[in-house]
Amino acid sequence: MYDIDFLNRLSRTLCEAVNEQDRRVAEETLSKLIDSNQCLQHCLLLLESGEQPYAQVVASGALKRLLNKKEPTAEGTIGLKLLNSLVEEMNLVEEGFESVSKQRKISGSFRDTRLLDIFIVSLDILKQATEAKTLNDSMHELLDPLSYEFVDIPALDLSFACTNYDFSGIVNDETLDEGNNVQIPTKWRPVLVEKQVVTMFFDLYFVLPEQIISKAFLTLVQLVSIRRLLFDGVDRLKFLDSFICGLKRVLESPQKLSYPDNFHQFCRILSRLKANYQVSELVKCGDQFNNLLELLTVFTQQSLQMSHLFTQSSIFYLMSFWSRMAGSLTYARVDVDLISAAIPKVCSAFIRSRVLLSENVVRGNIEDPLEDLGSVKQLMELFTVISRSDYKTSVEELVRNFEESLGVLFRQGVSNQDQLIARKQLIWLITMMAAGLNGKGSAGYGDDEDIYDGEVVFRVWKTMQMTDQRLESQQPGAVDIQLEFAYIYLMDEFRRTCITDQAVRESKLYEKLAPLGINDEVGVLRITNLKFWGKDERILNSTLALLNDLTAGYSNIRRLLKTQEIQLLLRNHAVFDFVATNEDISIMRSRTNFYSSLMRLVNIELEEEPSFFDEFMAPITVKFKEISAIFQNGNISSSVNETQIRMAVIGFMRDLRGISASCTRKQFYLNFLLWCFSNGDSNVSNLFSVMQESIKLWIDNADVVTPILKLLAELVMNRQSRLQYDMQSCMAVVLFRNIAKVICEYGTRLLSLPPVPKEHHYKQRIKNTGVCCQIIKNVLAGNYLPFGVFYIYGDTCMTDTLDITFKLFYKLQEENFLVYPKLTQAVYGFLDIVTKDCTAYISKMEEIYFIAIFRAIHRDTTAISTSCSILDQVITYVFEQLTQQPGTTSMIQLYREPEGDRWRTAFEKQPNVLYEMLVSILSQILFEEVKCQWSMSRPLLGLIILTRESGRFDECKREFLRQQPENYQMELDKAFTRLMDGIAKNVTLKNKDNFTQNLSTFRKEVDIILRGGTVVSSSTDIPVTTSIGSEQEYTDNMTD
Repeated sequence: MYDIDFLNRLSRTLCEAVNEQDRRVAEETLSKLIDSNQCLQHCLLLLESGEQPYAQVVASGALKRLLNKKEPTAEGTIGLKLLNSLVEEMNLVEEGFESVSKQRKISGSFRDTRLLDIFIVSLDILKQATEAKTLNDSMHELLDPLSYEFVDIPALDLSFACTNYDFSGIVNDETLDEGNNVQIPTKWRPVLVEKQVVTMFFDLYFVLPEQIISKAFLTLVQLVSIRRLLFDGVDRLKFLDSFICGLKRVLESPQKLSYPDNFHQFCRILSRLKANYQVSELVKCGDQFNNLLELLTVFTQQSLQMSHLFTQSSIFYLMSFWSRMAGSLTYARVDVDLISAAIPKVCSAFIRSRVLLSENVVRGNIEDPLEDLGSVKQLMELFTVISRSDYKTSVEELVRNFEESLGVLFRQGVSNQDQLIARKQLIWLITMMAAGLNGKGSAGYGDDEDIYDGEVVFRVWKTMQMTDQRLESQQPGAVDIQLEFAYIYLMDEFRRTCITDQAVRESKLYEKLAPLGINDEVGVLRITNLKFWGKDERILNSTLALLNDLTAGYSNIRRLLKTQEIQLLLRNHAVFDFVATNEDISIMRSRTNFYSSLMRLVNIELEEEPSFFDEFMAPITVKFKEISAIFQNGNISSSVNETQIRMAVIGFMRDLRGISASCTRKQFYLNFLLWCFSNGDSNVSNLFSVMQESIKLWIDNADVVTPILKLLAELVMNRQSRLQYDMQSCMAVVLFRNIAKVICEYGTRLLSLPPVPKEHHYKQRIKNTGVCCQIIKNVLAGNYLPFGVFYIYGDTCMTDTLDITFKLFYKLQEENFLVYPKLTQAVYGFLDIVTKDCTAYISKMEEIYFIAIFRAIHRDTTAISTSCSILDQVITYVFEQLTQQPGTTSMIQLYREPEGDRWRTAFEKQPNVLYEMLVSILSQILFEEVKCQWSMSRPLLGLIILTRESGRFDECKREFLRQQPENYQMELDKAFTRLMDGIAKNVTLKNKDNFTQNLSTFRKEVDIILRGGTVVSSSTDIPVTTSIGSEQEYTDNMTD
C-alpha cells in the first residue's frame, strides 16, 4: 500500500504536471491503483490526509472509474458513500482555509472538472438498479430488502448531493426555500435531456419501497428548481412536460404518498414547479396539465381532510402551489377557466380542514399548530390570495362555519370538550377572516367586497365584545390567549387595509358595523384589551405592536385622539398592571414601546394644549420623586425593600427611554430635558444623580445598568435636530456634562469588577461597552455639541469620557467581540467618528490605545467598510502631520486644541503596524472576493506612500513576487509599476480617486497574469485577456 507522501506527489503531478512523460507515468500509476484491491483504502487516505485540493480531485476520479468498471458490490457501495462525502465536503466552507475565496475557487474547480461525471455515475447506477428491479418485479421475484440500502440509498444520496451543490458560489439561505433556483452549468443540459433524468426519478417511485422514495423526490425538488434559462424554448417545454407527466403518474397511484416524508417532498415539488414556471408555460403542456390539475384538485381536497396526519410545513407547500396559481389568474393571458374552477374548491376544503383539525387536536391530543404563530401567519398569507379569487364563496363558507361554532360555544349544556373544540374552530375562522381582509388592497375590489368584509368584521367584533364580557368575571385560559391573538391579527389587518389615507371606499363596510355602534374608523380604534392582558408578555407585545403601527402617521394619530379610550389612556397610563407593577423584567421591556407610542400621540395633543405635558408626566413625576427620596435617605437596604426599588428603577428608565425616543419636537424635547433636570421640584435629585447612584449600587447587575445606558444613548440622539438650540442656550453642554459623569462612573467601576461565569460574561461585562460607544457616537454625529470650547475653559468632561471609553475598548480586545454584530457595529462606529472629529485627542492618546485601533481594524471581518474609513482617517492625519509646513502648527493652535505627537512614539514602538496593514489589505484585494474595493483603496494609497520611503513597500512587493512562478514575476513587477503611474505623493481626494482606478486595473492585470494570460495595453489602458476563456474563469471574473 502506498503512503500518503507518495499519493500526494502523485496527485500534484496529475493536476499540475507540464511534462507529458511525467503525466503519462502518473496516469499509469493511478490505473494500477484503481485495479488493486486497496483502491478504496488509498482513496480514503487521500480524503482524510491528502493535500487539498489535489487529493480530492484524484480521489474522485479514482472512485468514479472504480464504480464504472465494477458491478454493484459492497466495495462499490463504500465508493458511492465516499463520493457523496467528497461532494459534500467540497461544497462546504470550513474554518481553517486561508479564505472563503480560496475555498470557492477549489469548489468551482471541482464543479467544472468532476461534479458532472460523478452525477452521471449516480444516474447510471440508479438506471441499472431501476431496470433490474422492474425486471424482477415482472417475474414476481422478491428482492432482498438490503439491496435497497446496498445500492439505491447511496446512489440517491449522491445524486442529491450533486444537484444540491453551490454552483454559483453563493451560499443560499435555506429558510427561503421557494426562492432558490439551482444554477446548474450549461454543460449539464445534454445529460438532463438525453438521459431523461426526470422520467427516471419518477420511475423510481414505482419500484422503490415507500421508506426511501422521499430521497428520489429530494433530487426532483432540485431538478424542478433548475434555472429556466438553462434550456431553450423547445427543450424547456420537454423538460417541463416530463415533470407534468411524472406528477400525473404519481397522482394516478398515490398510495405511497400516505407516507409523511414522501408527501412532504411531493408538496415541495409542486411548490417549486409553480415558483419556477409560469402558468402560460404550464398550459402549453395541454391535456397533460389539465388532467394533472383535476387530479391535484382531488388530491388536495383529500389531503386537507387528513391534514392532521402530516406536518403543517407540508400543507404550507401544497397551499403555496395553489396560492401561486390563484395569484396568476389576474395577469395570465391564457385560458385559466380550469384553474378558476379549482381554486374555490381548494379554498373551501382548506376552511373545512382547519375546522376538522381543531377537533382532532382536542380529541386526538395531537400537536396544535396554533401554538406556532409564525407558521400560522405564513399559511394565512397564502390563504389571502386563494380566498380572494372567489371572495363571495370564501366568505359564505367562513360565515357558515363561524355561526355553527359560535352557537356551540355559547349554548347551554355543552360539554367542556365541545366548547374547547368550538373555541379553537373560532380561532382558525377569525384568523382566516383576517387573512381575507388582507387581500382587500388588491386591484379590482368594489362595493360587493366591502359588504363581504363587513360581514366578517361584524361577526368578529360582536364576538369580541361577548368574550370581553366573560373576561370581566373569569381568569383567561390558554385558549383565550390564542383567541386574543386572532382578534389582534384581524385588527391589524383591518388597520392595514381600511384605516389609511388611501382607504376612501368604506361606506358599505361601516353600514354592516352600524348595529355595533361603529360608524367610522374611529369606532374601530378602541383598544381595550390591555386591561385584561397586562401580564401576558406575548399578547402585550402584539397589542403594543398594533398600537405602535396605529400611531405611525399624522392622520392615524388624529383619528386615535378622537376616541374616548385613547384620551383616557393618555391621562391614566400608569394604571395598567404592566406599568403599575414591577415584577417581571421581560414584561417591563414592553414599557419602552408603550410610552414611545403614547408620546407620538402626546406630540400632536401638545400642539393644541401645551399644558398637557405636565398632566401626562404627572404619574411618572410621582415615581421620580419617590425614587429620588429613597436615594436621598442614603440607606436603601434599611428603608425599603432593595429588590422593589431596583425593579422600580428599571421600569422607570425604560419608560423614559420610550418617551425620549418619540419626543422629536424641539420645544417639547426641551421641556422633557428640563423635567429630567428638575422633575418639578428643585429640592429633589435630578435624573442623572439617580442614574449615578443606581450604578454605584447595582454596577454588577446588567438588568439595571443597560436600561440606564440605553436611555443616555437616546437622550443624546439628535432626532430631527431636536438638540440644536439657539446660541443663547447651553442645554447641549449641560446635558453632556451630566451624561459624562454617568459614563465615567460606570466605566471606572466596571473595570474594577472581578470575572463572572462564562454564560453571564457577555451580558454583565462587554455588552454595555457597545452602548457606551453608541453614546459617544450619537453625541459627535449630532453636530450640536461645541466640544472644542471645553479645552479653552479647562473642562475635561469630553476627554474623561473618551479616556474611559477607550479603556473599555482596550479591555474589549481580549474578547472575541466580533461574534456579536450589534456590539461590533457600535464599536467600529465609535472609532470611525472619533478618528474623524477628535484628531487632537487621538494624537495625544496613550500608545497602547492608538495601536489597539490598528489591531481592531486588522481583525475586523464584518464591518470592513467602516474599518477602512477609520484607517483612512488615521493614515491621512499621520501623512498630513508628517508633511506639514513649519509654522502651520502655531497657526492651528489659535482656533483649536493643540495636537500631540504620541502617535510617533506608538509607531516607533510598533514599527511593523503599517507594514502589516499594507500586506493585509493588498492580499485581500488580490486574492479574495472583495465587496468593497473602493473603501479598501482609500487607506491603501496612504499606506504605500508612508511605507515606500522606508523600503517596506518594496519588501512587500518582493515577497509577493517570490511566492509566484518565475515565468510570471516580470509581468507582475510591471503591473506593480503601472499601479503608481500618475499618482502623486499626497492623499488628496483627487489623487485617491486616480489611485482607485489604477488599483482596479492592477487587480484585473494580476488576475490575468496568474491565470496564464497576457496583458495587452489598449488605447484605453484596459487589460485584455488573450488566452483564457473557460466557464470557471467567467464565474471568477463575475465575482470581481
